Amino acid sequence: MRGMLPMLSTLALVAISTPAQTAPEPSAQAVSTTLRIKAVLHGPRTVVFTTPDDSCISADIPDAMARAFRDSTGTVHFITASSELFQSLGSTLDAVQHSCAQAFHSDEDPNPAHFNDQAWLDSFYTLDGIHIVALSHTEYHGWSHPGECHQQSPNNFFFCEDDSDTYHLSKDGGYHYESFARAPKSRGRRSF
Repeated sequence: MRGMLPMLSTLALVAISTPAQTAPEPSAQAVSTTLRIKAVLHGPRTVVFTTPDDSCISADIPDAMARAFRDSTGTVHFITASSELFQSLGSTLDAVQHSCAQAFHSDEDPNPAHFNDQAWLDSFYTLDGIHIVALSHTEYHGWSHPGECHQQSPNNFFFCEDDSDTYHLSKDGGYHYESFARAPKSRGRRSF
């Protein structure tokens, strides 16, 4: 420890004496070309889902930010994902009705290597409105699988949870999603 003290003192002096770097000032030209988007809400807020009144099962709760996309038939899919995926469907965001047709079920898989314990599908992308790619926030809940938690703590989330992002695919316009052990290989930019 004695030998490290002079070295640490020298590093501290170098750090103190080195002038701080500052970010360059933006040019007037760059600032003036920055696009600005302004939005104004018109009309009152509209309730589209109330828990537990509209819930199909106890896990049907809004547990992620709301997302929406339009499928190839023009139907709007409004999703506030939970680990059990139900959606509200309609011709517009104002007209969506909650559906109890389950689009995705988390398998509660005890094998963490399968990345399929609890999944919240919450980001959607489509080029054709038929093939919908979904990314999810996936959690492995070790405490819910006997023998998986080796560290006991009042906060099992810290010691017995492993989070990841996973890939899911719908081939029917977003009405059903499947999981993969690994993402399928793409055969081209538009291939799902």
